[in-house]
Amino acid sequence: MALNFPSSPTIGDTYVDSNSGFSYEWDGTVWKSFSASSSSNIKRLDDVSGSFNGITTSFSITSNSIALTPPSSQSLIINLGGVIQDPSDDYSVSESNLIFSTPPTGGLSFSGVSLGPAIPINTIPDGTVTEGSLRISTTAVVGSATTFTEDLVVSGDARITGILTVGTSSITLDGDTNVINVGVAVTIDGNTGIVSATSYFGDGSGLTGVSAGSTVGIDTTTNDTFYPLFTQTTAGLVTTTSVADSKLTFNPSLGKLTATAVNSTSDINLKKDIVTIESALEKVKQLRGVEFTWIDNDERSIGIVAQELQKVFPELVSENQNGLSVNYSGLIGVLIEAVKELSNKNK
Repeated sequence: MALNFPSSPTIGDTYVDSNSGFSYEWDGTVWKSFSASSSSNIKRLDDVSGSFNGITTSFSITSNSIALTPPSSQSLIINLGGVIQDPSDDYSVSESNLIFSTPPTGGLSFSGVSLGPAIPINTIPDGTVTEGSLRISTTAVVGSATTFTEDLVVSGDARITGILTVGTSSITLDGDTNVINVGVAVTIDGNTGIVSATSYFGDGSGLTGVSAGSTVGIDTTTNDTFYPLFTQTTAGLVTTTSVADSKLTFNPSLGKLTATAVNSTSDINLKKDIVTIESALEKVKQLRGVEFTWIDNDERSIGIVAQELQKVFPELVSENQNGLSVNYSGLIGVLIEAVKELSNKNK
């Protein structure tokens, strides 16, 4: 029966015939049968020299009266008459029988050792590694079904063909695509240098070459339309922001915020100490409505002077680092009462 040896082998490659269990190693020229012994499987053969008669060639292979079935003649070491026999010429095996090419004559001594089943040098087949620590100081390949319940310690470099899974499919390392997956939430792509995640935490201050946040600058000169960002997030991470391109805009040069409507909170349930404005008409007479030009952009406008309003209604004036500002909507209540007083006078 022909053996289907691998094509284009390199020196040291091994091949195991699944039918016979025999192992072969490529020496650069031919495939040679080999048998790497395992100390636990080495057995001393029972002496069969008592049956030598110069006629019989076949003898049972036993150890402690138990039949053995060597995988090949190379798995036996046979000493006949003080001479180590050549397994390729002097004898062969057939199941549990040792067959000599020349019938041994009576009086010859016999000793033999069975090296046990062959273990390939470069590959440890599935199921041949028992529980405990496997320590590898040179190159080794562990079969696809091997499972370790103890530590796997490798002295030197380790190379894994395929995908390495850590834990219960939580972390996978794929050397073919250079991609590391941590669960379903994080992916590290070694080809693009991109780290993808469902969310990120921290301010980024510990990252090299990455800004901890957006840089904020002052712009009071750009005469263009910008769109304020808004979000529905009230706490935690902001994942989505939006703009209202036709409803809410800002022009830095003009300092103008434009909106379709601006509502002021005015619920009575949010107020206390409510009283009607008295002498509203007299107070309004102390104010001036003025036309003016803004200094920073020469933009013409109409309004009041904050310092003048502060003398009459100080609660409608606020101060910050840019100067005084006016709560124009607060003047509406004053004007309402002033109109009512004027109307009563004209009756």
